[in-house]
Amino acid sequence: MINLSWSNESQNQNAKNIKDKIYEILKNEEITINFNSERKYNYKLHIYLQGSYKKNIDLKDSDIDILVTVARLPHPNDLEFNDFLENKKWQENYKVGFADGNFEIWGNSTSSYEILKNLGNRSIYGKTIETGKQEVTNILIKLKNEIRKILKKSNEFNIIENTEKRKRKGLRIKLNNEEFDIIPSIIYFNVNKDNNLKGIGITIYDQTKGKRITNYPTYDWENTNLKHKNTDQKYKKIIRIIKGYVRNYNIDIKGFAIEQFLYNVPNNIFIKNYELIETLYDVLSWIYTNINLLNANNFKCTNEIKEKCNEDYKKIEISKQKFKNLVNLMMEDFRKLKFKNISDQNINIIKNKFNSLI
Repeated sequence: MINLSWSNESQNQNAKNIKDKIYEILKNEEITINFNSERKYNYKLHIYLQGSYKKNIDLKDSDIDILVTVARLPHPNDLEFNDFLENKKWQENYKVGFADGNFEIWGNSTSSYEILKNLGNRSIYGKTIETGKQEVTNILIKLKNEIRKILKKSNEFNIIENTEKRKRKGLRIKLNNEEFDIIPSIIYFNVNKDNNLKGIGITIYDQTKGKRITNYPTYDWENTNLKHKNTDQKYKKIIRIIKGYVRNYNIDIKGFAIEQFLYNVPNNIFIKNYELIETLYDVLSWIYTNINLLNANNFKCTNEIKEKCNEDYKKIEISKQKFKNLVNLMMEDFRKLKFKNISDQNINIIKNKFNSLI
């Protein structure tokens, strides 16, 4: 059996403490943004923990990701959405936020409709779609540079400038020998041609590739929690176990791909058996049998936004065979438990080992 190492409660608290430290420094700061060199606004910043620590699927030494977004500055996917503002649903004080109340974009007193009407017009983002897209890119670059200046001025952080990974999308920061990533973002509205809201996410900017990237962390988090609840609290535990195997075997499969593959395992597979070790085997068996049947049409991603799922499927499709090989490797560790007559003592040792990891 393989020795796995989970993050413990103190490490989870450390991630929260780092987020709180960033919050204390940035909470009173404002970012001044010029639109088309004509209009100028000052914006507050909002700070959130995201990624594996936010979803509680982290291992020891997992990356800590801090999301910094501009309060009350949304942009739509077509950047010309005056028609969208006339949609009646937006006149009903439409609220936006994480389910735990940590992600208030608008505040409690002002309707989304009124703020969108004030902010989301051509005069802010430009007269054409292309001008608007460039404005969004400029805002994200400015946000990253301003955060760098503020943190440097605080003299509490060491900004690691030459880290290729975060040179692309954010800032790599060191505090008390702990490294973490700060990801600048702005709010994104996914609106279809019929002016219906399909999703609310964030836009970040990949500086190396010169392109904007859209994610939906709210839906990722909510759907992950819902699946965990509907699988008798086993979904996240299985993710962590498989992530641990990947780390120990040094296999090139990203945690993101593991989450997406497991999200496609039906809930009933997780609850067929009571013992976690039995559930793990059931999940592995289902994946080994069905992973090649997943395709762009039936694949579900954790945010469940269809066009994003298509994009995500293309990213992880190349990992299918690697993941199947990993599953086969893991199944070898359990076949003796499932199919051979071994002593009750050894069964209990294996069960206790896995139960102690959670």
